[in-house]
Amino acid sequence: MSDEVAKIIALAAKEGLAPLGLRRRGRSRLWIDDHGWWTINVEFQASGFAKGCYLNVGYQHLWVRRNHLVFEEPERPLGGSTFVRYEGDNDDFAVAIGPVVASAVEAVEGRRVNHGEGIESLQNVASSPDDLNAGIAAAILGQTDLARRRLTGSVHSAYRDQADAFLELSNQEASSLAHRSITETRQLLRLPEHWSDWRA
Repeated sequence: MSDEVAKIIALAAKEGLAPLGLRRRGRSRLWIDDHGWWTINVEFQASGFAKGCYLNVGYQHLWVRRNHLVFEEPERPLGGSTFVRYEGDNDDFAVAIGPVVASAVEAVEGRRVNHGEGIESLQNVASSPDDLNAGIAAAILGQTDLARRRLTGSVHSAYRDQADAFLELSNQEASSLAHRSITETRQLLRLPEHWSDWRA
């Protein structure tokens, strides 16, 4: 029956998210809104205790090299620990999933607006609470003092080397390093080869 639950979620997500341009990651419960150098990731998270799903949404900036999806500035649009439970009836669950997908759509649309595109988006990221992403954005913008302050701030030890690599770079050097990292991350995540950056 868990396969049926997954199918119901997948169908509802396809109807709501695919028209926005999101793509499902394989046969998982993950959907990706791909903006070239950043993504919005949506997860209809399963539980080990009951059939159904939570809803998680977050950014991912691909200039941080990773081989997995993450949820930067994570959000649970349904609120806290809200879990939509499958109670044994497929039709009832299909109805219950409708508002979940609607919440995902609203979250994606809101994050697109908040993040922005082009140079404005770099400025938005440079003022974000995440020191690593903010520092890289500031380095690309040529804001050396801000980049140094953020890149030496609260950065997880797993990414310290990547943060240090952007220190004291010119904006052109930082942009080139970001491009290489994005290309590598997209390969690791098996995302399409061709992509646009903040200058598009």
